[in-house]
Amino acid sequence: MLSRRKCIILLSLIACFAAVIGIAIYPSKADREHRPQFGTDESQCVWNTYVGKTSEELIAELGEPTRQSPWKIGFPRSEVFEKYKGLRTLEWHWPSGQFLALVYPIDGKWVCYQSCWVPKHIILD
Repeated sequence: MLSRRKCIILLSLIACFAAVIGIAIYPSKADREHRPQFGTDESQCVWNTYVGKTSEELIAELGEPTRQSPWKIGFPRSEVFEKYKGLRTLEWHWPSGQFLALVYPIDGKWVCYQSCWVPKHIILD
């Protein structure tokens, strides 16, 4: 019969082994949806991971946007429209959430100045 200490060690080893196997066998949501992982905890909003990238770089990495719109997320102050004249929001949608990139024109290129991964069931104001 195993001692209590040996049982605890054996159970700990089994749990670690199961965790390693689970990580290796079960891919992340990002992998299953063929998209990048936007942060370590995608159950919460992940902000500004793509700031400074051009729309061409975003499309090369994420594919064509699902939707484009000529407005900002939420209810921006008028200064936002003055500072980022011509801003657009590019959106990509997956079953587990959506990614929004706000871009504006600089020297003939559309550059991201704000981005956000929004998991399903979270609403941005």
